[in-house]
Amino acid sequence: MTHHLPCRKPSKQVRWGLFRSLILFILLLWVSQVSAQTLDTEPLAVTSVCAGSQIDVTGIRTAAAGEFTVQLSNGGTIYTEIPSVFLSASGRYEIVYRATIPANTPSGTNYRIRMVSKNPDINGTPSSTTLTVKTKPAIPTVSTTSLSLCQAQSTVPLSATTTDASASLIWYGTNATGGTGTLVPTQPSTATTGVVTYYVAQKLNECESDRAAIAVEIKPPSATPAAQILSVCQNASAPVLQPTGQNLLWYAGSTGGTGSTTAPVVSTSQTGQSTYYISQTTNGCESPRVALSVIIAPTPLAPVVSPKISCQFAPAEAVTAVGENLTWYNIDGNKFGSAPTITTDKGGSFSLLVTQTVGGCESPRATLAITILTTPIPVVSKAVVEICQGTTAQPLEATGTNLKWTDPNGTVTTTAPTPPTLNASTNPNGDVYYVTQTANGCESPKVAITVFVQALPAMSILGTTTVNLGVEVPLQLTFTGVGPYKYKLSNGLTGTAIKDTTILVLPERTTTYQVAEVSNKCGTGVLTSGSSVTVTVLVPAIQTLSFTSATVCAGASLTTSFSTSGTFNSGSVFKLQLARVETDTTKMSYADMVTSQAINGQVVGTIPTNATGGSYRVRVVATNPKIPITGSISPTILTVRALPAATLTGNQTIFEGQPASLSVVFSGDAPWRFSYRDSTSSGLGTVQSLTANTNPYSFAVGPTKTTSYFLTSVSNSCGNGSLTPRIVIISVNPLLGVEDQSLAEAVDVYPVPATTTLTVHINGLPTTQTALLEITDLTGHTTSRQETRQSTTSFSLDQHPAGIYILQIQVGDRRASRRIVKL
Repeated sequence: MTHHLPCRKPSKQVRWGLFRSLILFILLLWVSQVSAQTLDTEPLAVTSVCAGSQIDVTGIRTAAAGEFTVQLSNGGTIYTEIPSVFLSASGRYEIVYRATIPANTPSGTNYRIRMVSKNPDINGTPSSTTLTVKTKPAIPTVSTTSLSLCQAQSTVPLSATTTDASASLIWYGTNATGGTGTLVPTQPSTATTGVVTYYVAQKLNECESDRAAIAVEIKPPSATPAAQILSVCQNASAPVLQPTGQNLLWYAGSTGGTGSTTAPVVSTSQTGQSTYYISQTTNGCESPRVALSVIIAPTPLAPVVSPKISCQFAPAEAVTAVGENLTWYNIDGNKFGSAPTITTDKGGSFSLLVTQTVGGCESPRATLAITILTTPIPVVSKAVVEICQGTTAQPLEATGTNLKWTDPNGTVTTTAPTPPTLNASTNPNGDVYYVTQTANGCESPKVAITVFVQALPAMSILGTTTVNLGVEVPLQLTFTGVGPYKYKLSNGLTGTAIKDTTILVLPERTTTYQVAEVSNKCGTGVLTSGSSVTVTVLVPAIQTLSFTSATVCAGASLTTSFSTSGTFNSGSVFKLQLARVETDTTKMSYADMVTSQAINGQVVGTIPTNATGGSYRVRVVATNPKIPITGSISPTILTVRALPAATLTGNQTIFEGQPASLSVVFSGDAPWRFSYRDSTSSGLGTVQSLTANTNPYSFAVGPTKTTSYFLTSVSNSCGNGSLTPRIVIISVNPLLGVEDQSLAEAVDVYPVPATTTLTVHINGLPTTQTALLEITDLTGHTTSRQETRQSTTSFSLDQHPAGIYILQIQVGDRRASRRIVKL
């Protein structure tokens, strides 16, 4: 049996003491290790260096590892890190770095170098070498950074300028870096095209600058202009030498000499050949030269011509001359496209010009004289001779010298021929005879005389057919003999024609058309078989049927049934016609009703709203283009009830309190219901409606002052009717029974009737009392008002229309009135 002693947890103070002891131990160990590590910078291999150049720095270390850099002092105690790269290491202690002295480092003699380490951080001891830094020169100045040269062009060495008189230029050829420089300037090669970059630096105080670049472009030479040989005729205008190319230069020889930008002027006075040499320059490079030859060819002699004499009206012929490649001109110098043909329609003399072209050169112009001898044609009395068959003909006539005649058979004679008339001409163009005359040894052109031997005419007619009524029928009329023709048909139709023709007829019934007569200039002809045709006309029919209702109001629609037989022409429209029944049926006049479309044997029409009441007949008709079809009359007599019309009468004048009566005259069927309305100066009254069974109808009104009345509507069982636009006026005169007798006797009004001025005199009117004077019209409207204290007062009536007015006078509580008339 094993016994375990209980564990006790150390106290907090004990635990903290142990931790501090551990930390102190670690720090002591680290300090001892760091203090044991060193880094020493070895002496440098050089004591002088140029800014921007590199030096090798060696360090001796005791640390096994670390991150090393190189620092440069400013000539004092301040060090600054400079660029460096690792080169090598020897064992665990020696390390070598290559450092670059910054190009902007100022010149000085007290610079020091040291190597430093990180991880661990150790500032190495400085090198014992005191370093002198010399300034890096600026790059040299070049005259151009780019240069263009032509291929195979001779060149000179490149040039550059130092920035310091004691500096020297170092040329590196095409090496941007590295390579061995030389003091001899580089001379670019132009053997091949392309862009080549050359480099140059300057050296001062054994320090070399960065290199300047000079780009040299070697451009290919220009293409050679095309070689040319130009041929020019002697004594022609000097040719303008315009070879194809840019920036041309002209030379006298194929090599050497100085080129001219101006083309030479070629002289054409002497024959022979001249040679010139040209080059072109593009992109700054001149091409090789090419020859341009100009040949001056000799002028050929003019062609040989002989004068030309022709008879007028002789066959046209082209002019000729002896030579090569002839060119013809008129006397004005205008060129012909080919050898012209001499026209002989007119006599006279004229000239043509002609040249020949040999070796591309045109000769001088030779003149060809041409004479056309005049030969007039004979004069014929008639160019067309018409002779009727079987009559005696006369010899043909013409005036001229040495006449020669040719008949239609080609027989030539000097005696004027007489045309035969036994048979009619079979040639539709007639028989042609010709006549010429001969003068000056030249025969004139032939003059034609056309002879027609006309037969008596004959005519036939074709066109028998069957058509619907209203369709035009073509009849073909065929003639024999020579027109113009006159013809007459059996139906009385006459006409004229100059050849076979077609006429249109529109028969209303089956009709036979026969040739009754035909004639031409030679008289009346004979009729032939086939001189009649028959056109059978099919006439459709319409049967108007009975109405279902024999009474209808004006303005209402009427549906009528009908039946048809036969065929109606395309475009035919069915409609209704209406006529008032008359005792004398010949006086019945049918008029079209406004009709809707006919469907399924029914057509709907509208009774005119202004139709008077009474009995009417109705029928259906078809427009059937060209010839309408009238249907039968409906067996039903239609009774039309008229729409009502009303006229108000009753203009009158009454005294206040009297009754008045108005009267309305009606048309149409009773009973009537009408409405009216009154109107005064104060406005319109209420519409009143009444029913009347008598005509005329009177009704009472009781206006208290002058009032206008007018109808507003009238209707009966057929609907609303029309009104006569009339206003009836009832004039109401006020009662004067309350007048003061003494005032009435004291008032004197004149003149009566009045025209422009009315004078009122009130006898005994005190000057301290005011009289009120008013003029009113018969409607009670006050038209003029005036107060006065004078016994005599005048009113102007210029603005009052002619009519009757009431003058009212009031003095205090007394009143009087007078009726006045304004003319």
